[in-house]
Amino acid sequence: MASDADAASLAPTTFALIGDTPYNPLEERMLARVLDDIDAEVAFVIHVGDVKSGWEPCSDALLAARHDVLAASRHPLVYLPGDNEWLDCARKSAGGFDPMDRLELLRDLFFRRPGPPSAPPGLQRQHDTTFDFPENQRWRSGSAIFTTLNLPGSNNGADDGPLLQRQHASRAAANEAWLRSCFAIADAERLPAVVIAVHADPGFERDHRSSWLPGAARSRDGYHAFRQLLRELVTSSAAQVLLLHGDSHQFRADQPMHDARGRPVRNFHRVECFGSPFASAWVRISIDPRRDPPLTVATRRVETSAR
Repeated sequence: MASDADAASLAPTTFALIGDTPYNPLEERMLARVLDDIDAEVAFVIHVGDVKSGWEPCSDALLAARHDVLAASRHPLVYLPGDNEWLDCARKSAGGFDPMDRLELLRDLFFRRPGPPSAPPGLQRQHDTTFDFPENQRWRSGSAIFTTLNLPGSNNGADDGPLLQRQHASRAAANEAWLRSCFAIADAERLPAVVIAVHADPGFERDHRSSWLPGAARSRDGYHAFRQLLRELVTSSAAQVLLLHGDSHQFRADQPMHDARGRPVRNFHRVECFGSPFASAWVRISIDPRRDPPLTVATRRVETSAR
């Protein structure tokens, strides 16, 4: 007879993926309809960041309003910051705000105080450890361990001034420690699946042509170190690894990590969510280790005609 631990390691889980929306008041209303459309079998929702457009102001009022849209979710919802709501806020078109001040506001709104949106059971945040990055989160659902990392668009902040470059370095160290601990848990508990959620498209295609890229070009790539770390962890793990992200605003479900021979790494998959202006769509993802293949990805779209 299978033990309770064995049964838990084979339990399926289903969740919803959204991101890069809302970018305007119309999309606020559409996102509310999308959240209402997500079916009861879904255990939780992941929003991979960008709750505003790059040209909307990064004001307290706007960020609080977008928080309230997500907080109305009937399902537990996990949010992680995109670039538009903190890293890019120094731009004149976004109001000329201090990016670190905006990140602290997001932390206060979403991560440091109890209240909506509710979190999946057992969720942990990295501010309980040596790194004060509460937006880095992890939890268990079914047979998978889930983790989020603060890896935003706009080249991960690597091109900005000295202050943000120092923040980039400390954030990279926190991300690496958090991700390594996630894989260590998966390996120790023999979990069949690891799910990683970030905002940025890490640019896997850059590795496919790295043989002719000069070293200077690679050094300007804000995601090169993350891709190298991810490859190391994926190829040394027995788990199936799923990366979720947004940023490019185009739905994709593929295997973009290649081995030395140019073949897809078999235990790695990527799903990118829809984004503005496709605010009526969401992605339904199921992981069931009892099935072959264990990963099922389906798209859903809310009817946009007037009611």
